[in-house]
Amino acid sequence: MSRPTTILALLDAFVLRADLRWRRGRAVAERMIRIERGRRDAADVIETLVASRRLSGSVFVLSDEVFLQSIDLPPRAVAGLDRRAMRSAVALEAQSFSGLTGDTATEWWRRGDERTFLVCQASRGEFTALHEAIERGGGELFGVAHPAALPASLAGDGPFVRREDWGALRARIRGHGAEVETIEAGRGTRMADQDEGCSEHLVVGASAPELAGARRFDLVDDAVATNWLARWAQVAIDADRGVVLEPPPSPSVRHRRVLLGAIAVGAVVAAGLLDRFGVQADVFAATRELAVARVPIDRLRAVEVEGDRLEQQLAALRTPQAAAAPTVSRWTPTALTTMLEALAAERPDGVVLDECTLGFRRCAVRGRTPEAGAVDRWTSALVKPLGRIGYSVLPGNRQVLPPDEAALFDFSIEFVPVVLSASPRPEAAK
Repeated sequence: MSRPTTILALLDAFVLRADLRWRRGRAVAERMIRIERGRRDAADVIETLVASRRLSGSVFVLSDEVFLQSIDLPPRAVAGLDRRAMRSAVALEAQSFSGLTGDTATEWWRRGDERTFLVCQASRGEFTALHEAIERGGGELFGVAHPAALPASLAGDGPFVRREDWGALRARIRGHGAEVETIEAGRGTRMADQDEGCSEHLVVGASAPELAGARRFDLVDDAVATNWLARWAQVAIDADRGVVLEPPPSPSVRHRRVLLGAIAVGAVVAAGLLDRFGVQADVFAATRELAVARVPIDRLRAVEVEGDRLEQQLAALRTPQAAAAPTVSRWTPTALTTMLEALAAERPDGVVLDECTLGFRRCAVRGRTPEAGAVDRWTSALVKPLGRIGYSVLPGNRQVLPPDEAALFDFSIEFVPVVLSASPRPEAAK
């Protein structure tokens, strides 16, 4: 991994900038600048920081506006998941605490297979704003992290236990020099009564009370801040320590992905229409083919026109009973977005999704939960939002997992178009 040449700390009270020099693999912070934050957003602050000296090379950003929290997930709920599936499960669980929706960047740290995840999460919008501000200043975004929970000692290479106070957020780190054993961060009662045995105490300003027996490090002191920034830069290049969010793709790559994404969405719409009229189309294969071949948009429009023509023919052949059934909303990108937002917004705590299948004739979710009643609550909560897009929610199926996964239920919930809900329920996919 490349090394950052500048580090910025965007804190609530003030902002720090230090240029980095690397000596024998160790970071040294030089020429630190401190300015008041005020009520300015990140882009304005960065513009002020680079007014006298532009950026160059990689820039590592610490921002207390990103979300950081320790979250507990049962080990069995994430057992056997690959990195991508794990990221989805952790991101979905974190959103119930962070309040973020839509596209987010999520990273985590945990020791071994423990149930506690230290999760860092930010919206892609925040990333884009930071990325563009850094580029305007002449640099390239290295990564973003929350300034709390530095995974290293501030005092030396011996054993340490450090408490950090960041307003409502408090962190506790235990380790030996640069080796970390436990990291935990949270708000309110989660971090209460965890002062015993602390050897270091990191604060921002004099508002935090003294901690008996702990060496106090106040970031208002320039020497403390310089050392703190250098240690953050050091651990940032180690992928196994801390939680550093990777930057978004460069604008050129992002624009290409937007184009491919538009083609992919068109493919899903076309495949849904074809499947509706009995043509067996493989949605995912069609999406890949269209993305590679870059099929013109007018070709997709022609498919939609043909689909509309077939729809009119089918309507003429319907029985009186079918004709009297409620009209089904068309499977559009808006319907897809509505369905995904409803699933995320109404999901009860403790429910972990393993699989989500979306199509015109059949949509289903499958997952695990320690509470059987959570499935019924989720099913009931989904009736109204999915009804608006023409889908009926079928009662959820549950079964107890084997004894080695006791206290967990495997469940599935299906959604079908309203016009199909009166027909016999299709057999569940094996």
